[in-house]
Amino acid sequence: MGVRKAVFATQILLIVSGITGLQSSAKRSQNHRLFAAPETPQQSFAAPERPPQPFAAPQPPPPLRDGYEITATLDVAALPPDTRVPVALRAADAARFPTASKAKRACRRGEVMLNGRTARCGDAVKQGDRLELRARVNVTSYVQARFRSAKAPFDLEVAYEDDYLAVVVKPAGVPTYSPGGDHGGRANLRSCLPFALKPPASCRAGDEVLRRPQPVHRLDKATSGLVLCAKTKLAAVGAARAFATRAVKKRYSAVLLGEPAARRGVVTAPVPVNVKGLSVLKSARTVYAVEAVVDSLKASKLCLVKCAPRTGRTHQLRRHFAEALGRPIVGDVLYDGGGPEALNFRRSGLFLCARSLELDHPVTGARLQVRTGLPGKFSSLLEREARRAAALGDG
Repeated sequence: MGVRKAVFATQILLIVSGITGLQSSAKRSQNHRLFAAPETPQQSFAAPERPPQPFAAPQPPPPLRDGYEITATLDVAALPPDTRVPVALRAADAARFPTASKAKRACRRGEVMLNGRTARCGDAVKQGDRLELRARVNVTSYVQARFRSAKAPFDLEVAYEDDYLAVVVKPAGVPTYSPGGDHGGRANLRSCLPFALKPPASCRAGDEVLRRPQPVHRLDKATSGLVLCAKTKLAAVGAARAFATRAVKKRYSAVLLGEPAARRGVVTAPVPVNVKGLSVLKSARTVYAVEAVVDSLKASKLCLVKCAPRTGRTHQLRRHFAEALGRPIVGDVLYDGGGPEALNFRRSGLFLCARSLELDHPVTGARLQVRTGLPGKFSSLLEREARRAAALGDG
């Protein structure tokens, strides 16, 4: 009973304190209303009327950029409304755009125009829209704005050039492409081509000028010699197909450590090739012939050979001479075995040069033959070693 009385008394005290608080707050609000400043009536301000704006006509599309022209206008009248551009391209020209990826790639490259403006993949084609294809038919200069104040990474010799193709002489020690792509520096053959080659004066109907010339094939970094480059899309596709079908004849010169057993021969040893991370043996064929043999004090003999790979395996010539014939190329740090004779010549680099290219021109069809001379370091090495050996023999 005592506990209940205490709880009941506590509840009564809380109720009384609440009522007292309400009365005091009400009194404070009443005093505030008595002593507050009189309210002033609010004035309403009407926004001034704006004069009617004249109707803004749509802006005309910008003119075509220099060097471009419209190559095709596609019929989109039968398409359903709000069709996306890649879908419209495939429906209007299935032969040119057989896959969705190819249609999207054309949009990303800026080759598609919708109502006079560059189309994007997400744009919708409506009734009455004009869908066109454009192509670059002329380039005033390969040296873009970011190259105007820069110099060529290195001097590059041009052995042959026309409006579609060029053949340049790659120096030894320079990679064909940058190992880091577009962000790997400019000390590579691809970055030097815009400074050495001239843009095409014209190209055939249906062809497209590349923004910058591109190498069609590669040479090892340590190998010097001829590299085929394309200036237009048809030339690039045709030249790449010629290499894939082995329709291009390539001839090399090399200096070997020692003399092969046969003056002429064919090497058919298989070469390991990296296929999806696995080393797989692939057939390979190399034809060679000895041109000169000289005595050497640093090695038993040095031999100048001309050779032609009939297949295009990675390091095919270097592997065939070192592993199949036992006569590695002078300066080959990968396959010379690291013996005393090999170490004597490593400072001068690899003595392998691509000296001849022969193929049918992918655009004109004419037979194209390009050759370059024997590098100076080849002749200097052979003459110096022969002279020293002869001097020792005379002494």
